[in-house]
Amino acid sequence: MGLMDMLRDKQFWGDVGDNAKQLGRAASDAAAANVTGPVDLVSMLLRKTGVPVGDAPLGSSQWAKNAGMINGPQPNKLAQLMGETIGGVAPMIGVAKAPEIAKAFQGSEDIMEILRRNGIPIK
Repeated sequence: MGLMDMLRDKQFWGDVGDNAKQLGRAASDAAAANVTGPVDLVSMLLRKTGVPVGDAPLGSSQWAKNAGMINGPQPNKLAQLMGETIGGVAPMIGVAKAPEIAKAFQGSEDIMEILRRNGIPIK
């Protein structure tokens, strides 16, 4: 099967779409873990000290699962791994670049200059 045959193959594009969905779900789950993790930790500590905490406190991973915000493991393990990596790193990059993003939205710095400074080619 040549490259052109592959690009015309509907099954190929179906698989690409399915893998992209799985990657997105895994990335979403990893990003959600950044938010639910601290709630889970505090809930665990409160339970250890005898404070009654429900099975799914607001903001916990179980609450997010019950609300349909967390998808669980994906069948494609490579998509799972890549999604977890993206979902874990993306919030840190967003925080690291937050001052530059804020300046761009305030209009005090040209967005094109920010892109050039970060090595993104502008045509």
